[in-house]
Amino acid sequence: MSANPWNIVYKLATGKMRSCSTLSTIRRCDGTVSSGMAEMLNVMMEHFTPADGEVTDNNYHKLIRAQNETPVTTKDKPFTTAETRDAIYAMNRNKAPGEDGITSDVLQRAYDLLPKSTTAMYNGCLRTACFPKIWKRAKLIPIVKPGKET
Repeated sequence: MSANPWNIVYKLATGKMRSCSTLSTIRRCDGTVSSGMAEMLNVMMEHFTPADGEVTDNNYHKLIRAQNETPVTTKDKPFTTAETRDAIYAMNRNKAPGEDGITSDVLQRAYDLLPKSTTAMYNGCLRTACFPKIWKRAKLIPIVKPGKET
């Protein structure tokens, strides 16, 4: 094995080395692992869309909820399930996942299992003009070409 740490990253990025891209389990916060696609999707939904509750609400949460009771815009039309499907299936399956670790393959499988819920999630973001911060961040990893020094 070479001393260059970029070799494996470069091989993966150029498609010269394949990794298993089918994700059917996910590790929960308590360390246990889901068993199968349906349970994995439930764990993801619970994590990314936690239930609202007065127990953990503080004044900041109450203020945000009050601001979101009325739509920010009224001109936006809700996404249809067909539009959501087309957008998800237009994603490049060879691209790296975002900071949340969710690949386009996982999104496609989630849509196939729960098309109405997936569309409702995006429509909820559109209606309230509130998108998860993690969707707005990117992690850049520079890839050094073989034979090049930085």
